[in-house]
Amino acid sequence: MGWMTRWMTEHLFSYETEKLVQVPTLKIGIVHRSIQLLIICYTVIFVIIIEKRYQGTTDAQGVSSTKLKGVAYLRGLNHPDYHKVWDVADYVYPANLESSVTVITNAVITPLQTPSFCPADPEVGPLCDCPERECKSQCVPNRAEPTGNGVRTGNCVPSAADPEVKCKMGWMTRWMTEHLFSYETEKLVQVPTLKIGIVHRSIQLLIICYTVIFVIIIEKGYQGTTDAQGVSSTKLKGVAYLRGLNHPDYHKVWDVADYVYPANLESSVAVITNAVITPLQTPSFCPADPEVGPLCDCPERECKSQCVPNRAEPTGNGVRTGNCVPSAADPEVKVCEIEGWCPVEIDTLPTKGVLIDEAVNFTLFIRSTMEFKKYGFMKRNILDPETIRNCHYSSTDNVYCPIFRIGDMLERAGVKFEDIAKYGGILGIFLTWDCNLDYSWDDCHPKYSFKRLDDPESGGHNFRYANFYRQNGTQYRDLIKAYGIRFDIIVEGTGRKFDIIVLVNSIASGLALLVIASIVCDFLIIYVVDNRHFYKNQKISVVSEEIEEQSSTSYGTLESSKTPHESAGK
Repeated sequence: MGWMTRWMTEHLFSYETEKLVQVPTLKIGIVHRSIQLLIICYTVIFVIIIEKRYQGTTDAQGVSSTKLKGVAYLRGLNHPDYHKVWDVADYVYPANLESSVTVITNAVITPLQTPSFCPADPEVGPLCDCPERECKSQCVPNRAEPTGNGVRTGNCVPSAADPEVKCKMGWMTRWMTEHLFSYETEKLVQVPTLKIGIVHRSIQLLIICYTVIFVIIIEKGYQGTTDAQGVSSTKLKGVAYLRGLNHPDYHKVWDVADYVYPANLESSVAVITNAVITPLQTPSFCPADPEVGPLCDCPERECKSQCVPNRAEPTGNGVRTGNCVPSAADPEVKVCEIEGWCPVEIDTLPTKGVLIDEAVNFTLFIRSTMEFKKYGFMKRNILDPETIRNCHYSSTDNVYCPIFRIGDMLERAGVKFEDIAKYGGILGIFLTWDCNLDYSWDDCHPKYSFKRLDDPESGGHNFRYANFYRQNGTQYRDLIKAYGIRFDIIVEGTGRKFDIIVLVNSIASGLALLVIASIVCDFLIIYVVDNRHFYKNQKISVVSEEIEEQSSTSYGTLESSKTPHESAGK
């Protein structure tokens, strides 16, 4: 083992370190330490403290719902007979948008439209000049204008609006040759000490193992990644019989057209599970809700001092008329009279249970398409549409049958149907695609998970909408305050595929960490080991100004001792 031990001591477990030249010049030292201080301050203050690089990050996933309050009196409406007092059911449309709300602030109303025949808008055209009513040459029948309002009949009729973005190269080339394209390399000092050598190689081995095992293998540092981009649509099935409805004459059997509102939300669907209906409202005058106020105590009907005319309560149901009238709920209590949709809204749930308890057995069908655009990979959560007619989702047997029973989804989210159905809530359906695209297309499968997104203590999820109609020329509406479960479908995931650039970056990061071994061993040989003063003198050379002057003098003497011929040859 003689040569082997000597080789290991002198080469394998020896330690090479950079030789340092110490220049005790105050000005250069101040510049050096100032730059180091700036870099340290930048790292500590900006990178670590301000940018919080000591913390891991994750994206927020949130959900929100909105509720507007307010009553408005319309001034300058183009249709004088249209109702003037608008509440939330009038100026919010659609009533149940996901994470947004639209408030109507201006409008043009075209009332009393009916399917019929009428002159086209002359600003849209086409114009015609046929002397006869029938004019198929200019008004080609069954042709629609892209910006028009209907299909041509072939007749020419009077308009309803009007019946009639080089250099010196000498010094630059020299500078580039001497500085820019010159090569500086480190001078190494070999320290053939077995203990330091073992420490040095052990740290290097640990860093290499960390890079290979954790960074490259476990964290898949050889693969590039991209986020999934997906879109989804839903379809609900089920019929329910309403029990305990506050309006006995309202229809009791509800299908998907009744309990899904609005009918076409983007990547979500809302199912009504409880409701309060205020039927047969019409624009009129009626007592305000005493719980909203204001109350009044005037002996006369006219009471403008307490019921200031044309003023609306932000949470009320109409605009004050200036009169003080008995309350509809309790004639002994007087309230201000309002102009608005009358009678005022009923805002109390009629039963302790749930109006649509059959909703627990409704089924939700989710159709989704996902794409990893960076790698040109696309897949649906349905393989064969013919196989999903009579199936239900199973994470083991039927992963490509995206038909879920509402009760099963709530159970997997840890939510009881009775707890969420009465006052409503928001349930997130997470459709996750985590795929290794180095494998086959068939190895990429969707995974479903469920979670309640809203806080149960926040009051649930409810909204108002109205059904408008006319009877005998009088405008009516049925106002519905609906409580329900909103299902938000969230498509997420990560696609991974081999990328040589990512692999090179991972290896380079690991190689950069090898400097830690040199830092630790330099500290040991300079400050810890017994021969630290000897190693320090070997590693660090101190340059003094006297030595520099002697070197300059010697260099000048050597130059002056040369013959003219030597100087010319130089």
